[in-house]
Amino acid sequence: MAAMLAVFVGGGAGAVLRHMVSQWLNHERFFWGTFAANVMGSILLAVLLKYGLAQKASPTVRLLLTTGFCGGFTTYSTFNLETLGLFEQGQVGKAALYLGATAVACLLGGAAGLWLGAKLA
Repeated sequence: MAAMLAVFVGGGAGAVLRHMVSQWLNHERFFWGTFAANVMGSILLAVLLKYGLAQKASPTVRLLLTTGFCGGFTTYSTFNLETLGLFEQGQVGKAALYLGATAVACLLGGAAGLWLGAKLA
């Protein structure tokens, strides 16, 4: 029961922060809020895991921060819907750019997070 509560609380907090980031950065020309949340979430999750969260935190805290917070903060389903919407609107170039930029930036963000986590450990 504690694990489910941790995921619930972490997911809620992550979703609220994601909404705030989207409100701040999204506009009709590009989905910067979704993009930023996905990249920041990739960095944060990698830092948390590489920093040694698995050894330093209880299973409940790990679930709160990883599955809960990072899962609620990152926005794959929103990213998917936005990308498909661009394709449906005939904005193939913008959709391809969004898809490629998100994949590359999140991979680079994850790599940076692993590096940072190792430096912090």
